[in-house]
Amino acid sequence: MQTTLTCIWKNLERGKLDSKFWAYEWTKHGTCMTRDQVKYFQLVIDLYKIYVFTLYPKLINMGVEANATSPYPLQKLNADLKGLLNGNTPEITCTRWQSSSTQLAEIRICFSKNGLTIMNCLTSGNSCKKDVYLLPSTTVKLMG
Repeated sequence: MQTTLTCIWKNLERGKLDSKFWAYEWTKHGTCMTRDQVKYFQLVIDLYKIYVFTLYPKLINMGVEANATSPYPLQKLNADLKGLLNGNTPEITCTRWQSSSTQLAEIRICFSKNGLTIMNCLTSGNSCKKDVYLLPSTTVKLMG
């Protein structure tokens, strides 16, 4: 399980251990849904497989793919994702890229406490500009 988590659920803060990130996620989200850590992290892996392996190809088919030379309209990205998530709004975060641009950092998909039902993310936390660059380093984060 740890090997799989190391591949799919990285700590995006430079120099920080993945295990510290997982401990934080367990404390913040996992303890609300179960007392069983193994069950929680297995659910994370299962949801990752379901949503990343199905959403990513659908986004590519819609023309949403990595491109360091031309940005993607944030409004269209929001609409595309909302359409794929049955009308639910994900949280999109960006980081500064080059001097005045932003790159997509994460797409956060929010779930109910049981971890089985997608819901609207309650926080906007949108650090993105009007258009965003989609680079290969973008991750999808599943939030409970």
